[in-house]
Amino acid sequence: MSDPISLTCLRKGEPARFKRELLDSIFLPHCTNRTEYSRKPDFMIVEYPDGGRAELFLSNLSDEALALFETVKPPTFEIMNQVLDMPRGDPAFVQCVTFSRCGGDMFFDDLYELAHQTRSVISLYSGIAVTDEAVLDDVPEDFVDAKFPHVVHSGADIVRAIQTG
Repeated sequence: MSDPISLTCLRKGEPARFKRELLDSIFLPHCTNRTEYSRKPDFMIVEYPDGGRAELFLSNLSDEALALFETVKPPTFEIMNQVLDMPRGDPAFVQCVTFSRCGGDMFFDDLYELAHQTRSVISLYSGIAVTDEAVLDDVPEDFVDAKFPHVVHSGADIVRAIQTG
């Protein structure tokens, strides 16, 4: 897949965090840059025996950064730069993961597992996907591509959602 996919944890329409240890339990066994990841835990590369892979970009904004981010919707370039320059939140938590250069059955199974356990929204270039229809109650109307939801029950369903749009 060439287009990035993101996973965002939301609760009642607001960004929420989940424990990094959950992400690590799923993806760290496949991490090929463990030394770099342990020093700077916002980037991970995973590779799978089936040839699948992904680059993970992890983010956890501080409460102050989130508050600034929420001041202007949609955020301006200036607000985005200010947020990116602010200190990050507690590294024990993650609120958003972007997956790029990703593919492979095993990768999509892991993506499904993370989304399911965190009750997160998966943003695809063809809309959004959730693992439980109840998660849609947490998605605000102005969330990117919220009007095209897919309910998925496996990694293969995520691939089908991408392919069918």
